[in-house]
Amino acid sequence: MSLLRTTAGDDPSRKPAVCIGQLPCQRVTVSPGSRVFEVEHMFLSDSTLSAMVMRERDQAFCISRDWFFAQLVGPLGHGRSLYARHTIGHLPRPDTLLLPASVSPIQAAQEVQTRPPESRYHDIVVRHSADDYGTLAVADLFAEVAHTHAHLGLHDPLTGLPNRRLFLERLRGAHDRARRDANNVFGVLFVDLDDFKPINDVLGHETGDVALITVARRLQRFERDHVTAARFGGDEFGVLVDHAGDADVILELADQIARSLNRPMLLSGERMKLGASIGVALSDGQSSPENLLRNADLAMYAAKRDNKGGYAIFENEMHARASKRLQLRSQLETALERDQFEVFFQPLVALDTLQPVGMEALVRWRLPALGIVTPEQFIPLCEQTGMIVPLGTWVLETACSQVAEWRRAHSTALTLSVNISPRQLLNPGLTQEVTAALASSNLPPDALVLEVTENIFIDDSSPITERMRSIRDLGVRVALDDFGTGFSSLGYLSRLPLDMLKLDRSFVSQLSQPSQRALFRGLIELAHALDLTAVAEGIETLEQLEILRAAGCERGQGYLFSRPLDRDQIQAWLLQKLSQPPLDAAA
Repeated sequence: MSLLRTTAGDDPSRKPAVCIGQLPCQRVTVSPGSRVFEVEHMFLSDSTLSAMVMRERDQAFCISRDWFFAQLVGPLGHGRSLYARHTIGHLPRPDTLLLPASVSPIQAAQEVQTRPPESRYHDIVVRHSADDYGTLAVADLFAEVAHTHAHLGLHDPLTGLPNRRLFLERLRGAHDRARRDANNVFGVLFVDLDDFKPINDVLGHETGDVALITVARRLQRFERDHVTAARFGGDEFGVLVDHAGDADVILELADQIARSLNRPMLLSGERMKLGASIGVALSDGQSSPENLLRNADLAMYAAKRDNKGGYAIFENEMHARASKRLQLRSQLETALERDQFEVFFQPLVALDTLQPVGMEALVRWRLPALGIVTPEQFIPLCEQTGMIVPLGTWVLETACSQVAEWRRAHSTALTLSVNISPRQLLNPGLTQEVTAALASSNLPPDALVLEVTENIFIDDSSPITERMRSIRDLGVRVALDDFGTGFSSLGYLSRLPLDMLKLDRSFVSQLSQPSQRALFRGLIELAHALDLTAVAEGIETLEQLEILRAAGCERGQGYLFSRPLDRDQIQAWLLQKLSQPPLDAAA
């Protein structure tokens, strides 16, 4: 029998074959006892048959059409009619390239090309299994390799999604159609994962690749005739929605994608939530395809800032914010050496006595022309540029020195809490930096609390976790910050090097709801069961304070007690509070 061949040009969108076993092979097998005239008849009766396999014990030889008819002219000196009655076993064994079906087309083509041009194979033998062989035309193999290279030029090799180049081609097509038809509404979604970097940094690139592939598969579920999902690189994806008919269709799709990507996924045996923020740019009849993509990118940053895990629609004001961000980035490079950063402090109080028991250090950037720049504006830039490491070291040293001074001046056992970023935790010298800051300030190790977010502790055996254990061995305590907003894998929470659980302000803000009060009590009980101190963030009302005290929460911070204040302001606040008698918890 013979199989019709296909070439790479038949379907440009077809995914390349992973192995030569996926390519169309001709499965015609003969034995050494087959008569020459029988084989000749098979070739003459099927013009598409280019080769067949001769099986001889555990060997397989390629009987190609060209080779066979070259033998029929009688190189052995026999007359043709006499020769035709011989078996093909009398023919010399042809030089054969035999490859397993699992070999990739590119590898197979390289094997073929090792032969000199005058003796290269026209067909190769493919072994599918111990009893299943076929022949593959080299011309088809090279056509598949060409298709693979063309496909890789337009697709992401990891996920198989279209790449930025192909996405822009399709975006330009949608833009041209919209210019001809004003009713053709289309939009661009710029998708950026929210918590991908800790996955990649802590669990490694292989697990990061699994996460990216999982995201790609979820995006592909939304693909239809006029919906294209693409990967731009890193953790950035795009979705083109053409022929939407109405902008609401595009926004509904953005919402569905956000909810899909915010569902946990299984990585390294743990259910983890990455989440994604999405920027949406709608066709306006004026913006170029490149500008639409840029606008969607700007909207994505707005979503990260204002609606993390959701989507934001592009507005013209976002250009001004982007320009400001670029300006801040350029000024950030010299801000530390120009002494423009300042450490603010927010008190932590014991909820039973309302006495200050600690200070959390918070960095602020004071620019001569702009005044105070909030952390939300510059901390992401510091993370991107790597400046977070020297800045974090400076904050640690400055805050340790200041709190040690207050402890000596007021004879108080104030603790100091300092936030540590994922980038700092990847620094192998962090333990030495903490040791040096404690030594230079004479702050006792148990007075220092390092706060980390829960998405850092992806794996209880990761290098970051081991580094935190080595810091904790110094006597320094560790607090899990913003608990409930990240991965929240309770399965390994008890195995992590922790001393405190800081419950996120999003829980505290909803304590007026009975269901939330029950949930919060459960979290405090969990902290106590794990021998952790419970700390509530974002306390703003007396009602919240009373509920927290009744639930057994030991410590808290928030605007009810004090906003973050600079050194002089917090000094005055501290003097006032320390002069007041402790509140009677039973009162």
